[in-house]
Amino acid sequence: GLGVVQCADANCSTWAVCSWAAGSSSSGTAGSGLALGVTAAGLARISFRGGENGEDGDDFRLLAQLDSSPPLVVAAPAVAVNSTIQSLVHSGNAGLGAALVLDAGSGAARLAYCDTATGAEYLAVCDTPQCAHPTVRTLDACEFGSQAVQSTAVTQATSTGLVQVAHCFGGNLKLVSCADQDCGAWTIADVTSCTAAGGVGMQADSSGRPRIVYTDYDSSRYYQYTARLAVCNDAQCGNVTVRVLSGESGTTNAAPAIAVDGQDRVRVVFRLPDTELWLVACRDAGCSSWDRVQLESVRTHWPAMAMQQGSGWPSVAYQTDDGTARLLVCLNAVCSTRRTVDVAGVSSGGGRTAVAMDGFDRAYMAFRNSSSAQIVMLKCRDTICQNYDTVSLGFGTSNPVLQVTPTGFARAAFNNGSGVALFSEIGEEVDLTHYYASSTAALSTSTTTITSTTTITTTPPTTTSTTTNTISATTITTAASTTISLTTTTTTTSTTTTTT
Repeated sequence: GLGVVQCADANCSTWAVCSWAAGSSSSGTAGSGLALGVTAAGLARISFRGGENGEDGDDFRLLAQLDSSPPLVVAAPAVAVNSTIQSLVHSGNAGLGAALVLDAGSGAARLAYCDTATGAEYLAVCDTPQCAHPTVRTLDACEFGSQAVQSTAVTQATSTGLVQVAHCFGGNLKLVSCADQDCGAWTIADVTSCTAAGGVGMQADSSGRPRIVYTDYDSSRYYQYTARLAVCNDAQCGNVTVRVLSGESGTTNAAPAIAVDGQDRVRVVFRLPDTELWLVACRDAGCSSWDRVQLESVRTHWPAMAMQQGSGWPSVAYQTDDGTARLLVCLNAVCSTRRTVDVAGVSSGGGRTAVAMDGFDRAYMAFRNSSSAQIVMLKCRDTICQNYDTVSLGFGTSNPVLQVTPTGFARAAFNNGSGVALFSEIGEEVDLTHYYASSTAALSTSTTTITSTTTITTTPPTTTSTTTNTISATTITTAASTTISLTTTTTTTSTTTTTT
């Protein structure tokens, strides 16, 4: 294969690596004659003698990088990790439809879940990352879908840090909005209609407005269960626009997954009951139109999704019918190209997976191995998961939910047979500014200046007027966009000479 090392600064204190297969097959080799060129936008052009299937090649080839692939951060800091498991007091029926978010400041967990024994929805507010003394709030009544899917969603608004919880109950999509950081008080609003059998997913945009994906039953349609997106136009979702995403393509009654990129554009993944898994990529913040890409053609179970901060490209996790836990690392915004990572033999009938992203845009996937009854976490070492480690988190009777701190400390919640358990990796968070370059970082900057001068002389008396117009065009190219800024400056000088 071919590899390019790209330094992050002038001293190359950190760097990124991108690699590609050299031939048409994954085992192609690059021979002699390597030469490298780079465009102004930072895209590589490599010429080389190529071969197939490990053989030396006699043909001459050119590799042209067409877009900015996600960087593989190889200089991520080494951190010390300890782990704890804290039991949250509730019955053995709790946590089956759970959702997890981490406080942006402390990294402490906020866990929302339904307990079918009490029929109540709870929010556990952890005081520390270890969650030694959680405060548990009883928010609302809850119900659990017959297919044992995610019935609760939770998010945290970046603008206020306040938590919101969404769930289906009594045929309505309900939004619980906390009034303070510990959720000592809250309000409940009915957003729209929904069915609890399908489950709920939620993320907030950069202004703290929820984006909620759910399923609803419509008897007037041939395909009666549809995946829908509630686009809230305010923080409490008092005004909402509903988009029907699955349309007439087939019934969907499994919990859809959602993620929001840096431009507030939503990505939704949902499955159809037979052999289809689809990704919907909204083209704008209001999702007035979208693109659809089929990700899978085998039967899948309850997907999860997380978004890379730098590229805005999603990663999708799910289980297939043959018991494989699968991670798709998307290589563009609509996931039309992607890398697949499989862990075989984890279950006999499929289950729910969880996926999260750290500050280096490395994916983490958690799932339950039904053979060993262990909750397992896969930790990618790089942004396209060329290498990974697996860690056993402990005994579990339910599928897990997962979040990861920017440095890479995982928090996972699952039922351990007696109630909800929270697994926490503990360590010192580090400043990622030195290690991580987002898509807003300029790949190239260029400035073009055009100056024109006009001089007018009249007599008598002699008057000379000079006007100088300067136009400067600055072009800034990032991984996400190209911006051209124009600056115009006009200077006029006038001199009058009178002779007596």
